[in-house]
Amino acid sequence: MKYKLKIKNLIMITMLASMPTLLDTTIANADTIEDEFLSVINKYKIEDVVVEEGISLEKGEILDLSQYPNWELSDNETIEINSNGIVKAVNEGTVFLSQRIGEKVYIVEIYVPSEIPTINIVSREAKPRGYYKVFIDAGHGGTDPGSLGCGYRESDINLQVAKKVESKLKSKGIDVKMSRSSDIYYSLSERSEMANNYGADLFVSIHQNSAEQKSANGIETYYTEKKPNDKPLSNDIQTNLINKTGAINRKVKTANFAVLTQTKMTAALAECGFISNPEEANKISNPTYQDKLATGIADGIEKYLKENVIINEIQMTATGKVINANSLNVRKGPSTSFNIIGTLNGGDEVKIVGKSNDWYKIEYNGVYGYVSGSYIELNTTEPDQDNKINFTDVGKDYWAYSQIESFVEKGYIDGYEDGTFRPQDPIKRNEFVKIFNRVFGLTEKSGIVFDDTKDNWAKDEIDIAVTNGVAQGVGDNKFEPEQYITREAAAKMLANYMNIEDKNHDKINKFSDYNQISDWARDAFEGNLEKGYIQGTDEGKLAPKNNITRAEVVTILSRVIN
Repeated sequence: MKYKLKIKNLIMITMLASMPTLLDTTIANADTIEDEFLSVINKYKIEDVVVEEGISLEKGEILDLSQYPNWELSDNETIEINSNGIVKAVNEGTVFLSQRIGEKVYIVEIYVPSEIPTINIVSREAKPRGYYKVFIDAGHGGTDPGSLGCGYRESDINLQVAKKVESKLKSKGIDVKMSRSSDIYYSLSERSEMANNYGADLFVSIHQNSAEQKSANGIETYYTEKKPNDKPLSNDIQTNLINKTGAINRKVKTANFAVLTQTKMTAALAECGFISNPEEANKISNPTYQDKLATGIADGIEKYLKENVIINEIQMTATGKVINANSLNVRKGPSTSFNIIGTLNGGDEVKIVGKSNDWYKIEYNGVYGYVSGSYIELNTTEPDQDNKINFTDVGKDYWAYSQIESFVEKGYIDGYEDGTFRPQDPIKRNEFVKIFNRVFGLTEKSGIVFDDTKDNWAKDEIDIAVTNGVAQGVGDNKFEPEQYITREAAAKMLANYMNIEDKNHDKINKFSDYNQISDWARDAFEGNLEKGYIQGTDEGKLAPKNNITRAEVVTILSRVIN
């Protein structure tokens, strides 16, 4: 009997009207979610334990566990469960259910959020940046091993595959954030919160499967029925995984796993193979096969992004007309891979509101569409004499207009040849130190060269920044000049130069995500907040791991010099 599969199938949720008498339960005296988890798992032999993918329930929702009704609970405040195994979510929080079924002990984490997550529709629309953002979740970790089989821990294999996926995505120019890069425990709520704060275009969780029946094998990918529009991502990942590995296709399925329901972006969970099957366990633990898995996942992600997520869109206002064509297709997105939503005739006038690569975003029959720029002739207009910088994507009503205008006029930062400034684009480490040096008039060099800067265009700028104590390498004699700089890294460089580090963390501690600041950046972030140079985001977060934008850099440095 495939207990793991049957347990997964139990997460089909139905709404029931009433609840009979409750079972007696055990309340864990735990200070953290991990402590509560340890109080459960430590009751059993670790080799007998299978930690299931956690699920989420909204308050009032019902989970039918009647097939295996005798569950032990880590607390009796989050959910109610009756003698028939019917569960009802009653209060926000996390609870762990455990039960021995056959030869294994199954542990299921149930997370009840304080509020129903709102799908971020804006995150699924065009992005005013020139790159994709992907969140990769290596399932389980730390004190949570996931499933164990054939001498392997699921959490270890998940991380190995996830790191390979990260590397492959970065080689494609895709920005990646990992839920974990080491063997560490994170709760379900922490994983989804990290992804939501990062503002990813999509989320992918990587797992390995397990079953009582050792012959069970193959790959399956999940999405949640609560977000039906997420299915195409799962389809793309599943198809590419099967094509790359030749594994048995267990197809795309639905499940209300917490990391799928609580993330605001498109999300999928891939089960890459059965750790309980000796033959398949040898495969998924093999680096060569893991590379095939990672390639399949990365290729599936890339395919979905290119066909569904629009990036590098520049806001602009202009008019034009169709030329060199009797008929011009209007598409849903800025490439021929998007569906056609209508056509224009030669000579038709268009109102342009944006640009993505060589495609114009236009108003079309009450919606927005995209047409190839090769067939549009812009109407010439006199420049706005009051707009001294005259960027097509930075109007006088833009929140950082005055700071951008000042920095451009002083030569601290430049726009692009196409007449844009791209204020929401991220900025690389080499670009940041160049601007920093210009703003503070730094010129002293000492001949410092890193292995990865000797041929970089900003070699001298990096030398200046390091010589003047602004920046330093990242280890192994590398500087990573082409990597995007995060808010915490920018705060550290500014604190280095201004000597404003502050060990009294009374400012950063007021933000809910302060614990996401790296240890090496906490004093620097505190000092910047104290001085008012760096502020929280519009969402009331510090967002230390977010890439800092061009507009943010200009604004922060403006506060310093003014």
